[in-house]
Amino acid sequence: MTGYQELASACLTMGAMQFLTTGLFRRKLRAEFSGARSEHHPPVSVIVPCKGTGRYFRRNVESMLAQDYPGRIEWIFVAPSASDPAHAALREILSAAIGRPRLLVSDAHPTRCSEKIQNVLCGIDHADAASHVLLLAEVDLHVVGDWARRLVAPLADPRVGVATTQMLYAPEDPGLAGFLRKVWMGFALSYEALFPFVMGQSYAIRRDDFVKLGVREAWAGSLSEDGTLDRLIRRAGLTVRFVGRSVPVSSESCSWPQLFAQLNRWVFIGKVYVRGTWLLCLALAAAKVWLLSRLLWTGNWGLLLWFWGLDMANLWAVFRTIDSFFADRLEDEHPAYHRRPILAALCAPLLLGLVAANFAASIFMRRTSWGGYIYRVRGPDAVEIENAATRA
Repeated sequence: MTGYQELASACLTMGAMQFLTTGLFRRKLRAEFSGARSEHHPPVSVIVPCKGTGRYFRRNVESMLAQDYPGRIEWIFVAPSASDPAHAALREILSAAIGRPRLLVSDAHPTRCSEKIQNVLCGIDHADAASHVLLLAEVDLHVVGDWARRLVAPLADPRVGVATTQMLYAPEDPGLAGFLRKVWMGFALSYEALFPFVMGQSYAIRRDDFVKLGVREAWAGSLSEDGTLDRLIRRAGLTVRFVGRSVPVSSESCSWPQLFAQLNRWVFIGKVYVRGTWLLCLALAAAKVWLLSRLLWTGNWGLLLWFWGLDMANLWAVFRTIDSFFADRLEDEHPAYHRRPILAALCAPLLLGLVAANFAASIFMRRTSWGGYIYRVRGPDAVEIENAATRA
């Protein structure tokens, strides 16, 4: 086989693998959206750690409180301090809410685990003893009315340890940085649906499993509650179930520094806690960069056009799928992004560069900044924490 044939074969193989993944993603969503609604709705406590506010803070909280859940459901919102802006905002919102949702202050001062974990554990400590399920969610999510019902339903199967979903991102302002974040997360959604792992944005776990698996103890020295939980679930022989019907949306602004900081942290956490998935993604990114470099070096411009054409067509197909199933959740997105599939396709070269740069940087990363703290990570259970303001 000649060098040209080898490169052509590599381009077609990589393109076929991508299209196969996207096709399976669409098939999975179609099957889930056409399925019957589950009648499994045990008592549940929803724990929502909060820090700071944003333009859509009230809307997000109110969407959570408006859940259509047939069983008993309680809401526990946790702020790190009474002086945090989220505390005052929540006090006003919850005072008019039905069902008496609770607002707690964790007084979190992380020394061995992340501030978020301390907030979540504070909420769990105050959860109703009668709750069979713990549902953890971030406050920057706008959720659909049956979000909680759909997330809890898979736990009727004893083989499922955690039911989880990933958010979509809807930039609130026009800008390339925000749209690239959207493309990254939309592309990642297709893989999360097929190869799910616990996503900290929202997930549900049986309370008995939380205790039996020693989650609290494992979290005591962890940066990532979802990465640690994913490891515990798989060690116990349980599975993680992706719930497409519960996919929420997050809307906020995104600058270039925010984009790189967010993606760096996600990839770094993946390296530490889900090493197998991180290695697979690193290998795929490296293979694409290697192929692109060979095409440029050998001057195979025709194959180079095929390479980008297949990449762009696949991203178009991913976002056509997202539009087919989640368009109603993206109605408030800025009008500049309404031609999502075409715009996403045009971002294919930038997305590859972004993925490659973040995965390459993560190889050498040993620390990350998050929520005003610097976390130095020597291993999944070895975290050192420094206040970023003090350091400055």
